Amino acid sequence: MSIAAIALLAAPASHAQTTDVGLVAAAPESVAAADTTDSSSDTSASGRKDPYALKEVTVTAEKRSVNLQNVPLAVTAISGDTLDKSNVTDLTGLNGYVPGLAVEKSSGSELMISIRGVGSETPQNLYTQPGVSMFVDGVYIPTSLGVYQGFFDLDQIEVLRGPQGTLYGQSSTGGAINIISKQPVLGKFSGDTEFSYGNYDLNRERADVNVPIGSTLAIRGAFQHYQHDGFGENADIPGYALDVANDTNGKVAALWQPTENFSATITGHLYHESHNGAEQKNVNDPNPDPRVVEQDTPGYIEMDYQTYSAELKYELPFMTIKSITAYQDMDNNQRIDDDRLDYNILGYYDDQAEWASHLRATTQEINLISKPGGPVDWVVGAYYIAQKLSQNIVELRDSAPDPGSFNLPPPEGPYPSLPIGYEENSAINRSSYAPFFQATYHLTDRFRLTGGARYNHDKYTGVTSLYYAPSAAVPSFTSHIFTGKGELEYDLSKSNMVYASWTRGYKPGGINNSYAPGAVLVQPSFKNEVATSYELGSKNRFLNNKLNLNLAGFYYLYTNQQYLSADPVPYQDGIANIPKTHIWGGELEASYLTMKNHLRLNANLTALGGKFVGDYDALDAQSASAARTAYENNPANAYPDGSKPGDFDPGTIAAVAAASKNTKGNTPPKLPKLSGAFNAAYTFNFGAHTLIPRAEYVYRGSFQYRVFNESALDKVGSYSIWNLYLE
Repeated sequence: MSIAAIALLAAPASHAQTTDVGLVAAAPESVAAADTTDSSSDTSASGRKDPYALKEVTVTAEKRSVNLQNVPLAVTAISGDTLDKSNVTDLTGLNGYVPGLAVEKSSGSELMISIRGVGSETPQNLYTQPGVSMFVDGVYIPTSLGVYQGFFDLDQIEVLRGPQGTLYGQSSTGGAINIISKQPVLGKFSGDTEFSYGNYDLNRERADVNVPIGSTLAIRGAFQHYQHDGFGENADIPGYALDVANDTNGKVAALWQPTENFSATITGHLYHESHNGAEQKNVNDPNPDPRVVEQDTPGYIEMDYQTYSAELKYELPFMTIKSITAYQDMDNNQRIDDDRLDYNILGYYDDQAEWASHLRATTQEINLISKPGGPVDWVVGAYYIAQKLSQNIVELRDSAPDPGSFNLPPPEGPYPSLPIGYEENSAINRSSYAPFFQATYHLTDRFRLTGGARYNHDKYTGVTSLYYAPSAAVPSFTSHIFTGKGELEYDLSKSNMVYASWTRGYKPGGINNSYAPGAVLVQPSFKNEVATSYELGSKNRFLNNKLNLNLAGFYYLYTNQQYLSADPVPYQDGIANIPKTHIWGGELEASYLTMKNHLRLNANLTALGGKFVGDYDALDAQSASAARTAYENNPANAYPDGSKPGDFDPGTIAAVAAASKNTKGNTPPKLPKLSGAFNAAYTFNFGAHTLIPRAEYVYRGSFQYRVFNESALDKVGSYSIWNLYLE
């Protein structure tokens, strides 16, 4: 980026984003390098170099470095520089930029990520795995809390769409996201600093330095601090703003390469997050201002996440051996106003006074990767994870005035006098291993056949109890399943390719940690989730590599989708499975570079559809609460002494069970019918100086937020964003 870039952003209030005007100073670059959302070779079909062709982008989507246009897979690659220009600072900003991707916030700090309608529908249950797996420099992030760490020292992000059950394994039913950070460089000293400022007192400071030590060692250090004031106000708590952010990232990486065929990279990354509660508005909030809420609890999120990893790479004449070892440690504490309203409006309060989560995870992956040029390209590998995740939860719920104090006694007691609506003290251990392989056989110079398989073994054990009670073991859960891939690809020409694929992805089931005997809809464990995809695609370069056009169409058979379900028995909410879902859609990505590299056009468009197939009754928490209240307040259901029936009364439970609704024909969540983006940039040259105006439009259509399709609660409206830049 040249001396200054000015960004004008308009974002919907429902996403708690801001309208920012920022001034950024950074290093100069060309417009062709600035937008790397697509690629092709800069060599024309005739074999000659063309200075006005689109540049090549290399991705690691299949565990090896290849040209994006040669990968028979729907992949979007975006450089860190491009994300900076669009003011995209974390995953939530990718909505509309990546076809089929939806990133939504839950009531806590976890993110719900889905691709083409397949992902995670289990907020506030940290014992499930994400449906879109995320990797940072090859290290799998095993919790939805850990993916919200902001983009930091970023080289490139790759989004793989569709099930990735072979090379990326379980938890990749929707796809995978590879975040690739900048690495140490041998023999080169360099450094960079940047400062950004915007409204809401937004400021971001970044610095990095690369220091070579001799000819075989280099160290890279990077730092980022990001903060802003709140986007919303709480009318009930003067001076308390919502969505205040204060985040810090720090990283040190060391590269040691004593020989040409061996390298070792050791990395330590520390992240601290400090946020006020999210500006999420109850649909019954009487205040018409979308930026003002009336809540009686000052929520917050405090998280520390540490990742330490070692990547070893050894080059042999016929293959590369690669090992990635990592340890992750997370401590997360948050407080939530569960009802998002105050006592005076509701007549009761519901506050999650404590939600403490702790993660310890060790992962190991080994890959054997063939060298290119032979008749068969292959990858053989094995993956292992040992994970322990614990959480303590105390929710206060009562019709009396809020006590205004959350000084809870520790789990060993004494039992508090405060009215507890839900309490949990649980710890779940998970171990998993998975051997896998994938091979591509070059049948001819143009025709290739790919096949792969992965064996997934998962085991969950653990203990759970009420917060103020002794722990007891829960039934263990074990699963074994094969996932795989079959694919045909054919080169119509040197610049045009078509492919057809069958892929199967898997997300493990697990333990409902709050289960107790007598629950009606929520069982002790929930089932494995499987997505099977049939896809046709084409990748094309036209006009001497000045135009890229990539197309994909797909149909999914999606079984046992995991979702968060209420239960007629009070406090037994947990995860259940919707038996069968069908999803279909099409995607387009295009880039055009013309007028001797002066004009650059980029566009993407996605159309999606889907439905739940077959009869299945589901119960959402709002319907359960309404049915429970109606039954207990009906005079006809009173006991002989005139008292009201309680929550555990058989009649109450039956009335709540009757409130469940058939989901047949419902639209799956996070599935906008239409979304896309378009941008155009033109380069003016004035001697040694360059001026680049750029305009960008992003659109995302409306969608259903949950599986229940409740019209008043679940429909999320469409929105548009216009961005204007001058560089």
